[in-house]
Amino acid sequence: MGVQNTKGHCAGNGGLRGHSVGDYFPCIIYQRGTPDNLTHWVKQPNGVDAGPMATWDDAAMAARSFNEGACDIIIRSVRLAKVQLNEDEHGETNAVAYNIHDELPFDVYVLYGEDDEGYEWHLCDYTTYAAARNELARAQGIIADVGVEYNRLLEIMK
Repeated sequence: MGVQNTKGHCAGNGGLRGHSVGDYFPCIIYQRGTPDNLTHWVKQPNGVDAGPMATWDDAAMAARSFNEGACDIIIRSVRLAKVQLNEDEHGETNAVAYNIHDELPFDVYVLYGEDDEGYEWHLCDYTTYAAARNELARAQGIIADVGVEYNRLLEIMK
């Protein structure tokens, strides 16, 4: 309370406050690893840790893209997948998506949106099939036959 809502300020009853939240807010850029093997990551407001990225500039571009870009990308369809989260030899987590009907061990259900060029964009993760199925139906209703901008769909799906 009492913090003016201006560019560079974040007002609220918790979390980040003040004028130093950074140029990439609400995304947060952070680093993992050792000085010899440092990677850059972007914590998105929807909870996704995007990375690893080799340089700070790559992470900054990803944060800027999340905040401002992708508005011209129209999601035409959504699908539900099973995702395995695997840790590599550097301690980084990688996600591998599988068809929902594949019988295999997995960690989370994930909704992906597909654009006009066939690229898939991560939307949301779910721990239960019921929640994922309900959100899939909701997303399909939002998209209908006309599609919706990726960033707008992300906002709706939160």
